[in-house]
Amino acid sequence: MKCVAIIPARGGSKGLVLKNLRKIGGERLVVRAVKAALESALISHVYVSTDCPEIAHVSRNAGARVIARPTNLSEDECSSESAIQHVLSELGKNGEMPDFVAFLQCTSPFTTPGDITNVLQPLLEGRAESTFLAVPSHGFLWRSNGSDGGATGINHDHLGIRQRRQDREPEYRETGAAYGFGAADFLKQQNRFIGRVMAVESRSVPFDIDDMRDLLQANDTVQRAKRTTPNRPIKALVTDFDGVHTDGKVAVSEDGTETVRCSRRDGMGIEIARKQGLPVLILSKEKNPVVEMRARKLRVECIHGCDDKLSALSAWLREKELHWDDIAYVGDDINDLDCLQLAGLSICPADGVGRVKSCCDLHLNTAGGEGCVREVIDYIGIV
Repeated sequence: MKCVAIIPARGGSKGLVLKNLRKIGGERLVVRAVKAALESALISHVYVSTDCPEIAHVSRNAGARVIARPTNLSEDECSSESAIQHVLSELGKNGEMPDFVAFLQCTSPFTTPGDITNVLQPLLEGRAESTFLAVPSHGFLWRSNGSDGGATGINHDHLGIRQRRQDREPEYRETGAAYGFGAADFLKQQNRFIGRVMAVESRSVPFDIDDMRDLLQANDTVQRAKRTTPNRPIKALVTDFDGVHTDGKVAVSEDGTETVRCSRRDGMGIEIARKQGLPVLILSKEKNPVVEMRARKLRVECIHGCDDKLSALSAWLREKELHWDDIAYVGDDINDLDCLQLAGLSICPADGVGRVKSCCDLHLNTAGGEGCVREVIDYIGIV
């Protein structure tokens, strides 16, 4: 029996731009899903359905086969079922139709290979036609009565004798992480739930990434000290200015003139980077002549007065024909979060703010304005 994993991964997301490329514990959400599937004992192939070139790029590098999703199946209102149906139709055209499918969602970052094997096993043994990962619940659920402000028990008689938790049969809540079903049955019914449905208890931490708060919380559960550095070369370095090239402080004279302090060691480091052919870009929110003058002195590119760093850097990458995986990004504050979460190597100075540190792959020993850029250059030189 042939079992495959299908991972729908659109590029668009209203809540969190390029959500499936964000990183937990230094690894992108889509890559985490691909690797978990590849490590399952029952999975022969992993297919990622996407409309995004960047997601396609990292998925292939992780070992998945990419199925390009048409634009009409990539809108916000399009269902996961439509993407799965498209993948199976494409596989059928090539004579590669599987027997069973494990449907995985990138936004559940802690799904394990064992979870994936467990949702497929009952199908292979004929004990169910469809399965889903779930967690048991003994919670007392209530429903609002509407305008009168009252509430009524749903899974319990709230007017009767209160049952003890241990006396109640558990109910099951979908984690949304993984589902299993037969490919042929799915194409007929276009539904992930088919025939006999079985809840499979999840052995992993149930977690769903929807917004920035979820992402930061998930990162907090990962032991960052064990993160590994990228095994691919860095092709460009992008840095914030204030708090990276400077110590984040500004001196203001009586006439309103602002001055900042930079490290000459950083200047020497950037000179070394240029001689090694490593492009450097300064990306700053501040519209300040000192940023442009410093970049000119260092002979590096500069984008400043930039309120939307994510859009600006995305455009710069396209212009340079680079991928997010190709860059190291150094930032110290929350306006750098989007870029840090997408960069191949995310780095913060020793004095970066807490929320930034929680999502970075590398924490420097040096503070902003004290030579932290030089430390990055030296580090990249040995990666």
